Amino acid sequence: MRKPELRVVASKPQFDLRQFETNRPSKPETPNRRRPPRQMTTKFARLPYTWNRRLHEHRVNANAWYLLMELDRLIHQPGKGNPIKLTAEALKSTGLSPWAVKRALRHLEKAGAVSVTHHRGRTPIVDILWYWIP
Repeated sequence: MRKPELRVVASKPQFDLRQFETNRPSKPETPNRRRPPRQMTTKFARLPYTWNRRLHEHRVNANAWYLLMELDRLIHQPGKGNPIKLTAEALKSTGLSPWAVKRALRHLEKAGAVSVTHHRGRTPIVDILWYWIP
């Protein structure tokens, strides 16, 4: 048996589909792809949790915390590394007075976070003890 063939006799649409169109732009179809992870744009300090607790137990003051973060920033500058010479320019960038820096270094040295080498008439050389490069 043969299937009957379909024939189009007349193409008279009963209604116009354009009357349902809106002026809103349609969303562009995007394939289902995962969004790439966000890139970190801000810098952060690398401080191990054990040192964080140790500094808290030694009741290190806020200036010492701030100086430690600045020392971490200075390590990562191009051409710098551990140990760091605390030059007048580096001290000026911290915004701390020389007296506050000296006191903060004393606090950090007592806590065991840094080792400071003093030379008379020269800038102190700070060796950060918790910093390790593989």
